[in-house]
Amino acid sequence: MLPWVPMLAIPALAALWLLAVGTLPVRASATRDDSRHDFSMANATCGHFSGGQEAGYGFGAQVRLDVEACWDGRHAFAFREDPMTDLTRCEVPPGTADFAGVSRLSCTERTDDSGTMFYTVRAKVSPGLTPTVSRDIVLELDVARDGKVLAFG
Repeated sequence: MLPWVPMLAIPALAALWLLAVGTLPVRASATRDDSRHDFSMANATCGHFSGGQEAGYGFGAQVRLDVEACWDGRHAFAFREDPMTDLTRCEVPPGTADFAGVSRLSCTERTDDSGTMFYTVRAKVSPGLTPTVSRDIVLELDVARDGKVLAFG
């Protein structure tokens, strides 16, 4: 065996890491749970929505949407236990971004004139070595005033 062959392992692993984060398809999941009633309120129906997108298949990072959405026939909104806090759980879960960096994480909520809530999570995932190999992650939850889910994922 040639003595320089083992030295190729580090560049090869770095190339695989960049490839995983930058080019492999993003894995997505979405779950709706209407059975939880620990966050319900009078005159409104609520549901728990949890979704995620993972870039890099374990070598990148996962960005999550985790929100309790409520609707009352007039408008839909994200439920918060403390109205003075930021939007519900806008974060990257601990342990899901060990081999990549997450930047520009933002969560926004808006309600249009028809009462439909648009909740969006955005982030940029990159392996940290070079900003040119990165993925934009966007998760959306759109709920109409009657509880109909218009977009989720």
